[in-house]
Amino acid sequence: MSFIHNKDLQDLLYSIALITEMPVCLHDDKFNMVQGFNNPFQTDFCFKMTQIPELFEKCRQCDIESCKKVNKTKNLTIYKCHAGIIELTAPIINNGVICGYIMSGQVTDIKDRSKFTKLLLERCSPYVDEETITNLAKSIKHKSTEQIFAVAKLLDICANYIQLKQMVRP
Repeated sequence: MSFIHNKDLQDLLYSIALITEMPVCLHDDKFNMVQGFNNPFQTDFCFKMTQIPELFEKCRQCDIESCKKVNKTKNLTIYKCHAGIIELTAPIINNGVICGYIMSGQVTDIKDRSKFTKLLLERCSPYVDEETITNLAKSIKHKSTEQIFAVAKLLDICANYIQLKQMVRP
């Protein structure tokens, strides 16, 4: 399956990111990020962490595991990545077959910033110094559980819209 690179799909992803203040991206049926569909809302924390090869691989494995889970259940999943950050993955289904995934996240449900920063330090400090993690932790937005579930519903609706408008083709 391939994604049709058009303005409507770009606009849809940008609109989701703008409304939710969360990054949005697409993955193909082989769990690879589809180039050209990322947006400027990636957090500074995640951007910096993916510049470190070991953490990039951990991030990639989290994405793959999420897609595999969605592949089995055919339902959206909400999970915490290796760093403890919340991510969402929704399937894009064509005739009962998953042909891609729409993903969003890079938020926390931990309201206490010092507690959240401590979690990031525990999970990422072997790779990055404490000061950098503490400064970058501020880029991760807090969302309530209710907000996270609302974004999940929106993501699921968008996945269906992508298929309905045939923005994905065999």
